[in-house]
Amino acid sequence: MFSNPPGAASDEPSHLVKAAALSVGDVWGAPVRYEKVGTWSPGKVAWIGRTSRILHVPRDYAGCDGFTVPLDGRCAGGRAVLDRRLPPGTSVSYVATYPVPAYLPAALGIRVASALGGSATAGLLLARAAGAVAAAALATGAVRLLRRGDRDDLPALAGASLTLTPMLVFTCSQVSGSGLELCSGLCFGAGLLRLARPATEDLSARTVWAWTGVSGLVLATARTLGPLWLAVVVGMVLVLRRGRLLEAVRTAPRAAATAIGCLLAGVAMSLAWQAAVEPHPQTSPAIAIANVPAAIRGLLGVADMYVGRFGWIQIRLPLLIVVGWLLLVAGLVAVARRLGTRRERIALACSVAAAFGATVFVAAYALLPTAPDFVMQARYVMPALSMVPLVAIDVLRGHASEARRRWGPRWDGLSAAVLASVIVAQAAAFGTNVAAQRAAWHPPLGWGVWECGVGIAALFGLGATTRVLRHGRVPSPAGARSPVLPGVVRGVQQ
Repeated sequence: MFSNPPGAASDEPSHLVKAAALSVGDVWGAPVRYEKVGTWSPGKVAWIGRTSRILHVPRDYAGCDGFTVPLDGRCAGGRAVLDRRLPPGTSVSYVATYPVPAYLPAALGIRVASALGGSATAGLLLARAAGAVAAAALATGAVRLLRRGDRDDLPALAGASLTLTPMLVFTCSQVSGSGLELCSGLCFGAGLLRLARPATEDLSARTVWAWTGVSGLVLATARTLGPLWLAVVVGMVLVLRRGRLLEAVRTAPRAAATAIGCLLAGVAMSLAWQAAVEPHPQTSPAIAIANVPAAIRGLLGVADMYVGRFGWIQIRLPLLIVVGWLLLVAGLVAVARRLGTRRERIALACSVAAAFGATVFVAAYALLPTAPDFVMQARYVMPALSMVPLVAIDVLRGHASEARRRWGPRWDGLSAAVLASVIVAQAAAFGTNVAAQRAAWHPPLGWGVWECGVGIAALFGLGATTRVLRHGRVPSPAGARSPVLPGVVRGVQQ
């Protein structure tokens, strides 16, 4: 959040301009075209011209071309050439047609910074912080929904930690709408899976429905593909636990109706925005089919970016972290398949097929028709990818007693080892980004403070994992309920 240089994340300069415009109430803006953007192809330049707008922004954020960030109150010349001069007090964003709701936390951060007389750099950092807090609330909700307060929490949380990839953490710490999209997808999937399980005393049905409805609303409105991800997640849970999910609706009809109303409202808002504002690529089934081979060739890069690439996807993580993380996810699915029933094995296979299918579909039908040189990124399809470990976790939860009978103490030991590996990998990922960005940026308080903070957090996490393993269960946190939503208990962290 504070250690990454301003603008050193995919599209962050344009996301910042959009959030800054929202902070002063400019939602629509005026159309503008790019004549040239560095070495980009004409097709790629033409497409972002369709999504670009000139937006009114606070004074310190003015004069930006969508590729530069305002440092010290000014935007330096970038690599883009516009078809006109910018009016005073305006900047360009090539994500201006993206849905508004996911940018509201960042806009609030900028508004607060402006009210306090802060610079544009301070506004960017507060925008990152506000978005990260909102995303962390949803990620915390997902973890809370996966916990039951019993001895089987450790394997469930170990599996859940694999969904919080370095890429997800990095995305949530930057100005964009993707962080809320990724974490709301996790929370929505965890909520549906919790509803499809027998009720427990630690969370009421109303609380679970509340989390599910709110996270589903955020997911539907965060990005253009939100309604698609709602359908994909619901479909996966229905394949796995159709009867139990329908029973949960009958058990708490009012709470269920409210949550379903939130989902329908979110879908309606998303579709209305798409019809009124967003451009659509010239595509067809024939074009999509022709793009399938290229989409399949890009799957290896998507797998790499699922674990993490930083900056403008040019900073790669060490191969050991990427391969190790993917192997842990594959091992989670393999163990769940071994323990699961026939229906659960089918659901696991469907979740994997849906993840691959969604990736190929989005690349072939939505991305490549805009311009062949656009790079397919894992964050575009993360809600579908995240459901694979979530479905596996649910299967393992249902067969926990069998797992303990087969593997005894090794079951908890393996879970603790997974958690420890995730903690070490996250710290190593942070170190990789620091090594790449150290010369480009001096963060607030200096590098030493943030590096020490991450190191202490990693040691604390490893110590907590050891303590949990020693006592054989994850202790239930104590304290008052979180003000974000009912059912979140203080002390549960991302």
